[in-house]
Amino acid sequence: MMEYGWRFNIPSNDNFPHAPWWNYNEEANKIESVGITAEFSAFILEYVDSQAEVYQTALNFARKLIDKMMKDDNHGDMGVGGYIALVEAITKLGLKGFDYDAMAKRLSLLVTEGIEHDVSKWKYYGYRPSNYIQSPKSTYYTANSNIVDIELEYLIDTKPEKDV
Repeated sequence: MMEYGWRFNIPSNDNFPHAPWWNYNEEANKIESVGITAEFSAFILEYVDSQAEVYQTALNFARKLIDKMMKDDNHGDMGVGGYIALVEAITKLGLKGFDYDAMAKRLSLLVTEGIEHDVSKWKYYGYRPSNYIQSPKSTYYTANSNIVDIELEYLIDTKPEKDV
């Protein structure tokens, strides 16, 4: 764990076969750790005793990450997904010291902006609506229902032969 959170990659990654984005890079860690740290923090806040040291660490990271979410535009590849988990945990627990309306508004914007709207890019790498929206009950569904419908059609149209 570092001052900025839990690392996205570690030096020993380079000693084993791995995808290029898993190459150890401390500068990349500072950005890409956002999603991992947000999700770890959410889990810890929900399931660890609030008197535990790691709970306090997670709460401190949560505060820093929410501040970053509100002010910054570079959240790494998994940051928005991590923020979703973190904001849901903070909201579920009713933690004090957070502006719930501002968090919801900002995260809704990040989700909408984070979705790749160019369907031709979906066969490569990018974030489809389903990366953030798993059901019509999702907080983010209403604002993105059109692109969700487009993805559902895309999935049907690109389904492999014989359903495999």
